[in-house]
Amino acid sequence: MGSETPSNYTAIKEGLSLAEPDRSTLEGLLNIALEYTSSLAKAKPDRGDEFNRYLAGAVFGRIVALNKEAEEKDIEIAFSKTLFGELKNHVYKKLSVSGEFLSDERLSNLFGECVNIFFEKSYGPEINQNLLMLRRFAAEIVPDNPKGETETAPVPTN
Repeated sequence: MGSETPSNYTAIKEGLSLAEPDRSTLEGLLNIALEYTSSLAKAKPDRGDEFNRYLAGAVFGRIVALNKEAEEKDIEIAFSKTLFGELKNHVYKKLSVSGEFLSDERLSNLFGECVNIFFEKSYGPEINQNLLMLRRFAAEIVPDNPKGETETAPVPTN
């Protein structure tokens, strides 16, 4: 495979089957993930293409990080886990796979690499000027995990 992002889902699926997917495969996975998180980010006011794309990436990063945190702390009920499951379903539907194509842990690790690629490619002057607003919006879309064993995080109503 070349250095271009695979435009077809078969190439992405094949790349993800490898022990070490190349960057183009991860960028393809990132694009699929951003389709899903862009739909979540639309709940916030439109502030232009660059801002909206970065917000979708920030939402993606929060889903990945907070889902991992919930797994590590054995938090059973967390909105981030619900969103991770929806994201996984979106990716699996696009790739036409089912069941345990990738373990949740492996998928989470691949998503983590995708988040790093996203921020490496996307951070710029406009984003820097709007960073606090972006972080606030992303936190409103994907709230923090509950702190105690019995506490549950509020589910956003927007």
